[in-house]
Amino acid sequence: MYLHNYGIDFDLDEILVTNGASEALFFALMCICDPGDEVLTIDPYYPNYASFCKMADAKLVGITTKIENQFEFPKLEEFEEKITDKTKAILLSNPANPTGRVYCKDEIDKIVSLAKKYDLFILADEVYREFNFTDKPFISFCDYKEIEDRVVLVDSIS
Repeated sequence: MYLHNYGIDFDLDEILVTNGASEALFFALMCICDPGDEVLTIDPYYPNYASFCKMADAKLVGITTKIENQFEFPKLEEFEEKITDKTKAILLSNPANPTGRVYCKDEIDKIVSLAKKYDLFILADEVYREFNFTDKPFISFCDYKEIEDRVVLVDSIS
């Protein structure tokens, strides 16, 4: 019911309950990545992302943003420069942890286009959707039906 209030609906067989979002992210990485595979994220990122990737024998590849420009969303080219034949997914928290940045529709659209173009999974860490202290509306990757086969939504009730 909770996700339904955000326009997100899943069948029961599409839901996996874990002991928390961290366990869910680790399980998702184990399913998606083979040893040596890479996962892109925007840096700064939730520090445990690196640990989850390491435990999954994958490499977390960050695309650096800076406080001086309000952690401006990286250009599409910056993502594409980091994509290799080992890249399997893009991992993002929205709103971002630790910066609090909320990604707008145009920015989410760019990630969706990358996922489609390079056949990547999107690990959508949307645990903080209610901690939006901006005037930007929260947009879920689950709002994009054309990529529903490549989105893993991670949520928590903690």
